[in-house]
Amino acid sequence: AIGAEGTLTVRTVFRGGAIDILVEDTGCGMSQETQSRIFDLFFTTKPNGTGLGMGIVRSVIDQHGGHMSIDSAPGKGTRVRLHLPAGRAA
Repeated sequence: AIGAEGTLTVRTVFRGGAIDILVEDTGCGMSQETQSRIFDLFFTTKPNGTGLGMGIVRSVIDQHGGHMSIDSAPGKGTRVRLHLPAGRAA
């Protein structure tokens, strides 16, 4: 969670036949335990969460031949990197 004063930054980078999507926030960050479970279906830290979001994101990235990583620490915010091979132009 970012909170009222937080910042969310989304950047895209194209290089070497691949696209990186970087999503960074200045929120509360995640513990190692949360990071280890973040892709488990139905795992959530939110009272009204479904625990589906990050599992679905990872599935879509995998289906397109990509991968993703998370860098986070409590009190330091979170950075998610999505790496996808670039497709051919139609």
